[in-house]
Amino acid sequence: MVSLPPVSHAVVRPGPGWGDGAVVAAEAGVLAGSALLLAGLLARPVGRRVLPYAVGVVTALVIAVLGPLSGGSANPARQFGPALLSGEPGLLWVYGGGPVLGAVVGAGLVAMVRGRRGAGRASVAYSRPGGPPVVPGRP
Repeated sequence: MVSLPPVSHAVVRPGPGWGDGAVVAAEAGVLAGSALLLAGLLARPVGRRVLPYAVGVVTALVIAVLGPLSGGSANPARQFGPALLSGEPGLLWVYGGGPVLGAVVGAGLVAMVRGRRGAGRASVAYSRPGGPPVVPGRP
């Protein structure tokens, strides 16, 4: 009979040689980069048109490149359920904290970049039904 390793409820684990700090840095970097990408694309009409494709490409790259190395979940919810079901919550702080840290860092970087360009310049506009676009903070 062939013995296979247990699946362990699909718990995400880092590859060999990846310590907790490296995984936190990788997860944080992915989310910080994603925040910058989203902010940059949302700031211009052309970017809004390519946004779905850019997000898809970036997600595919994260899965293909980072997944085999660090476990690359880039999504705290992806690790939460499997960690609880398997009884292996040891790395939950890594895969939960890294993306949160990255999102905070990314938001801070976006705020710094927007601050240099002038307050409100990159505000997202929305439309009223039947009316012109409205930019928050402007009449």
